[in-house]
Amino acid sequence: MDNGPASQNPDSPASFCSDFAAELRRRRVSVRRAAELSHWGKSTISLACSGHKLPKRDLVEDVLRSLGVDDELEGWLTRYDQLSSSENGNNQRSPDASAAGTAPRRRVSRKALGAAAGAAAVIAGGIWLWLALDDSPNGSDENHSLEDSAAALRGQPHSTVIVQNMYASGPSGLYEDRSPSYLSSRPVARCANIGCKLPDTEMSTGAAITAICHIQGELLTNADISSPGIKTNPNASASALWYEIIWPDGRRGYISEVYLAPAYRGGLALPPC
Repeated sequence: MDNGPASQNPDSPASFCSDFAAELRRRRVSVRRAAELSHWGKSTISLACSGHKLPKRDLVEDVLRSLGVDDELEGWLTRYDQLSSSENGNNQRSPDASAAGTAPRRRVSRKALGAAAGAAAVIAGGIWLWLALDDSPNGSDENHSLEDSAAALRGQPHSTVIVQNMYASGPSGLYEDRSPSYLSSRPVARCANIGCKLPDTEMSTGAAITAICHIQGELLTNADISSPGIKTNPNASASALWYEIIWPDGRRGYISEVYLAPAYRGGLALPPC
């Protein structure tokens, strides 16, 4: 291609994602390899390839650079910015967003409430199957892991939950967090910094995962507590409840309910862990 991605008329976020996936295939780079090269999570890249919304701009740039897309990169980013501008123009802006201009671009850290204060679409199970089988010559190891995971769930209470990797800011804002959610080996905050993060479990908003039980852990909030008006923000959530999750490859880890969509909080009648 001469001008970046092959553009469709009319262009759309879905076609951008499709072309992004096609670029990986054209260069014979798997999702797993792209994750290794770019240092983005495998599941996050997978969702960027199969989604209907624009992925993070940083992800697009980092992955394409890691693939050696240099001369065409400007075309990709120009196309992204045009779609992003059109998407933002078509979306109805909240009063909070109108007053602030644009959503904050800074990376909001995941604060443990005690330390900080003193403190949707459902993704089909096929995405996770594709992710588990990706980059395997015959899929046998991954199929075995999936079978083990299914066996572990047999006869055991479980529920599908949907990730909402967003933070509340200001009196009404709710924005996608540039830092992906992930599973932890312990129900505590900042596991990426203290060695208890489960590798390759990064997730963006919309990811579907399987919860089997809940446990009381560290108190967390999804709120940017330094933002003016945050006390009245209906999207702000604080909780010490965490879910234990079975990842598609059979590993188990925890995620705080503040990083799940509101409909999937509260325990869901699952048993204590």
